[in-house]
Amino acid sequence: MHLDVIDNSGATSMIAELRKEIGTCRNARLATASLTRGGIGFIEEALREGRRSLHIQLLVGLYNGHTEAAALRRLLRMQKHFG
Repeated sequence: MHLDVIDNSGATSMIAELRKEIGTCRNARLATASLTRGGIGFIEEALREGRRSLHIQLLVGLYNGHTEAAALRRLLRMQKHFG
């Protein structure tokens, strides 16, 4: 078993790890307790860089209203645009 801790300080930030992994994979399953517009920018970047064959399944929590409605609308637009 191999375990990496991402502590969000210095070089080991969650966004850096997501960008690195999304840049090399064909399929990704992600889960998050909440979602913001800024939090899905890395997905848009990957799709705009020609990664249109990338398949992402994203589970988003809605508890306590921390997820931005605008972020969900943006995801729906991305889904329609990139298919």
